Amino acid sequence: MARGFFDTLGLSVDAESVYRVILREPKLRVEEIADRVQLLSGHMDDALDELTRLGLLQPSWERPGELHLIDPEISLTSLLASHEADLLQRQQAIAAGRAGVSELIAEYGSHNGSSRRPERAVRESMSL
Repeated sequence: MARGFFDTLGLSVDAESVYRVILREPKLRVEEIADRVQLLSGHMDDALDELTRLGLLQPSWERPGELHLIDPEISLTSLLASHEADLLQRQQAIAAGRAGVSELIAEYGSHNGSSRRPERAVRESMSL
């Protein structure tokens, strides 16, 4: 997977590095992971918090303080679906905005008795 994929899903570089290590070696302890990716404690905590918030890791019910890897097929697919839903909502909002702009342009034309597009009319009036 390329960096662009993880960036699209909202993972920071540190979280991606930690996640890749956990995917390869899910039994490593936090200290061992931090050593592998060369992160300081605070940065490691931030990366783990990010992975948990995004649903890629889950706190252990049996052992407080431990995190478990969520099956990537489930977690990454779910995260991607969430981003796709957000994108669809933005696309729908843009389409609604486009329709609103078209209505305003039509209204402008009907009030001014002009079939010219507003930006063309503005340019033409400026050149006079």
